[in-house]
Amino acid sequence: MTDSPEALILDVGHGNCTVILADGSVCVVDSPVGTTLLEALLQLGINRVDTIVLSHADKDHVAGVSILLTCHEIDVHTLYVNSDATKQGPRSPWHKLRVAIRVAREKGLTVVPTLTSDSSPIAVGTASLEVLAPTPELILGGAGSTGVGDKIILTSNSTSAVIRVVYKDKGMFLLPGDLDGTGLDSMIAEGKDATAKTLLFPHHGGLPGNAYVEDFAFTLCKHVQPELIVFSNSRGRFSHPRPEIVASIRKVSSAMIACTQLSRECLEVTDEVSDEHLHDLPSHGKKDKSCCAGSIRFCLDDLLTHDPIACLLLHKEFVSTYVRSSLCKS
Repeated sequence: MTDSPEALILDVGHGNCTVILADGSVCVVDSPVGTTLLEALLQLGINRVDTIVLSHADKDHVAGVSILLTCHEIDVHTLYVNSDATKQGPRSPWHKLRVAIRVAREKGLTVVPTLTSDSSPIAVGTASLEVLAPTPELILGGAGSTGVGDKIILTSNSTSAVIRVVYKDKGMFLLPGDLDGTGLDSMIAEGKDATAKTLLFPHHGGLPGNAYVEDFAFTLCKHVQPELIVFSNSRGRFSHPRPEIVASIRKVSSAMIACTQLSRECLEVTDEVSDEHLHDLPSHGKKDKSCCAGSIRFCLDDLLTHDPIACLLLHKEFVSTYVRSSLCKS
């Protein structure tokens, strides 16, 4: 770990994983199946994670946490998570997580099974995590129930936690999990500040559930006002980000766009691409030349005074050299 507070957006393939490192404290937000997170923590010399926050119960956000909770190399102190009765199959990643939680509690893990817009900020050294969504009334119903005062059926995405990372009173990152239109409307109605320099776009660049693509992208970008938008995507699945998502963003925002992995929409064959622009952090796509930005490392003090794009100058060069028809330049 370095002395300066940092944030990592890890290339974990199809899924999300963000790590906040500040003043000796370590916080992880989401982790899909795979060992990229564990590899990164061990590479950084980290053997204790103070806080894990899970946005919602989908496999691509929680499956990797079971590995962390049951491994011998890392101690985890506190886990923040909301229940989801729609994910209870005995072979589901959610059930496996519950089993891992039982094991980890025997080693001292504390579980906080409530994460709402009424929750107090979660301290991570001199940084903090503000919970902007879901509202208490949404999570009290939970996935599978209806909203309050309407007949909309809530999904896991409707009740996805939205986390705003704040450092020295400035919004650094907005991590909305897989927020959908219902959750977004509820978050906006709360009236909290959602502005952030970097937005980790929901659904990895896929369709936003029950919302119109253009309306969803417009409303989200309008409230966040990001300078950088990151898609945590997988080259091998779903062709994310979808072109209509990027086109909708471009109608409302001039933010730089970066994908952790190369979309097939941008480049069909990667045999000739270089990986010299990548950070030395583990990246899921390194092994088969699937990375675009790969894992990204941000210094929070630098973000206070500089555009987040400064962290991605080598990536920008890479795109200009190898990816002539990139979505992010469209």
